[in-house]
Amino acid sequence: MKKGNPCSVQLNLLLDIPPEIDYAFTRYISEVYIMIHDGPARPAPSLPGMVFRGARKALVVTFDLAKVMVPVYIATTILRHSGILLRVSDLLQPVTSVVGLPGEASLVLILGLLVNLYAAIGAMAGISLTSAQVTILSMMLLTCHSLPLETTVTQRLGLPVWVAIAVRASVALLVGFVLSLLL
Repeated sequence: MKKGNPCSVQLNLLLDIPPEIDYAFTRYISEVYIMIHDGPARPAPSLPGMVFRGARKALVVTFDLAKVMVPVYIATTILRHSGILLRVSDLLQPVTSVVGLPGEASLVLILGLLVNLYAAIGAMAGISLTSAQVTILSMMLLTCHSLPLETTVTQRLGLPVWVAIAVRASVALLVGFVLSLLL
């Protein structure tokens, strides 16, 4: 008769796993069995400790996001007040009007496409948009954002860069166009 934990022995017999081949699996099942029946090896953390650790992690994430969003918000505000954003938005107005967005939204799109979503959110906060325009812009950026980083990932998967960019940009424009008709 096989020795060991009843749970792992029964599972090995049920799955017809030879013990010499799957020792690690048997050991893992034994450890799970012990944890279920004997309880955790260490005591549960206290509520104040969990709250403190959670608050500390939340502050770290908040500061990490603020490092990107606050400078972009300030830069967007400066560009808007200096008139540079107006010139850029006039140049890109024909493109953004196809999806129902003002020319100012081009800066948000550029930041979202080339940097990341948090930079786009910071820029979005610096311009005046309606709720429909925010929805269109958000959906477009969800389908096509952080192109330099994400195309590197898709390239490693074997997809040509131009295909990844073309598909994502086309889908983003399609989503923007359809939403501009619906909203």
